[in-house]
Amino acid sequence: AVNFADVERTVDIPLSMVKSRWGDSTKVEANDVWARSGRSYKGHIRATIQPHDTVLLQLTQPRAG
Repeated sequence: AVNFADVERTVDIPLSMVKSRWGDSTKVEANDVWARSGRSYKGHIRATIQPHDTVLLQLTQPRAG
């Protein structure tokens, strides 16, 4: 996600925009490639992006077990 604005932005990205079969109950692990941090999300991703910055996330689904 890219923020072209001059102010910080928080965006919500439905997981269905990433993969059409993912929905509100889908759980993913999102690893920030540059910050080397991660967290879990369900149904959507919420990211706060600084002015003129980019957030790059690698998404994986936890294995059922």
